Formats: sequence, C-alpha cells, structure tokens
Amino acid sequence: MTPFLTSLFHRFTNLTSLNLTHFQGDLDALLSQIPPLKYLTSLNLSHQPSLPAYGLQAFSKQITTLTSLIATNLYSSFSHTDLFLIADSFPLLEELNLYYAKTIDNKNTGYIDGIEALSLALIKLHIPSRRIVLTNTVGYSYGGLFSLLSKYCRSIQHLDLNCYKLLNDHRVVELSELLVGLVSLNLTNSDMLTYSSLFALLSKSLRKITAAPPFHFTETQRKLFLLQGCILC
Repeated sequence: MTPFLTSLFHRFTNLTSLNLTHFQGDLDALLSQIPPLKYLTSLNLSHQPSLPAYGLQAFSKQITTLTSLIATNLYSSFSHTDLFLIADSFPLLEELNLYYAKTIDNKNTGYIDGIEALSLALIKLHIPSRRIVLTNTVGYSYGGLFSLLSKYCRSIQHLDLNCYKLLNDHRVVELSELLVGLVSLNLTNSDMLTYSSLFALLSKSLRKITAAPPFHFTETQRKLFLLQGCILC
C-alpha cells in the first residue's frame, strides 16, 4: 500500500464504507494492509479481475464488523470456494450483491449448480441475509433458487432477480407465497411472465415491484397497485 493510502486509513478511522470499484493496483496487497476500522460495515469490490481471496482473508482478521459485501461485474468466474470464503470470513454478513457474476464453476465439485454452493455458503452465516441480489447471474437452476430461498424465507425482505430467465407465472406466485416477509421484488427482463403473475402478488406484503421491461404499466394499473400499498416500477 502506498504511504498516501496508509495515511488516509489512519486519519479516517471512522469510515463506515469502503468502495474499491475499478481499483487498478494490487487489491490483495491493499486489503491485507488495511488497519482495524471498527465502524466499517460495507465493502465494494466490483469490476475486478477476480475475487481477491488472499486479501479478503487478511482483511477479515482486521475488520470484523462487515455486514455488506458487493462484488459485481467480476471478470472471471465465481467459484464455490469463493462463496465459502465469504461465508467463513464475514459471519455478520446481511447483504451479498453478486450482480452480473459470471457462471459459477462447479466442475468436479459435486454441486448440482452454482446456487447450491451459494445456499450452503449462506447457511454458515449466523445472521441470514435480508437482501439477495442475483441479477444477471447464470448457472442457477430454479430448483436451486427455490432451495436457497426456502432456507431464508423468514428473513429475506429484498430479492433482485433481474434477468433471471427461468421464471414463469407459477414460479413467481410460488416464490411470493414462500417469502412471506418480502418487501421488494425485481423481476425486470423476465420475459416469460405475464400480467397475471403481478396481480397475484397484490395480496402479499410487497411494497415495491420492479418489472419494466418487459411490462409497460398504464396509469390505471399503477393506481390499482398503489391502492394496495404497492408501487409499480
């Protein structure tokens, strides 16, 4: 780590979040040299060649308060070992954002699909995740998704399935009945859905549904949902 960055971390000891998106240096080295920051709860490692495993392990020994980890748009494939590393290193994690993660590599691991590895990793967390983002991820079967969500059905409040291509009307209703505490749901670019699945959600606890495209809502439809306490986006 450069003397400049070192001085910054020692000067701003009350940092609550650290955004290392597009960092172009040695991320493993940087993370391994960050001093204890007792208020730090959020770390963003997006747009990196891969997950910095060595640096995260060292970082977790100094930072024990992390509740949010964002690792979107990683250039290389996510592996099941990456997921277990996250679970082992950050037991207080409440939010895990894997937006646009490439296919999870499960060759020779015995896992059915990537989401099974994710499910097993999240079970290790002492505080179940309240927000799960699986936007633009691939390699996940619907069975694996259902298995994952069923384990956290009482705690998940926000679910982002943007561009998850295996959803249909029946499955959306099935998930909504499972996730009784769900507050917001993102179904954008779910091409197999029809309006009937959205209307079936009206009686649920949902307060926000994002589903455009493929849907183009009229003002009448928006008002109908709003009367039920739900915003359409």
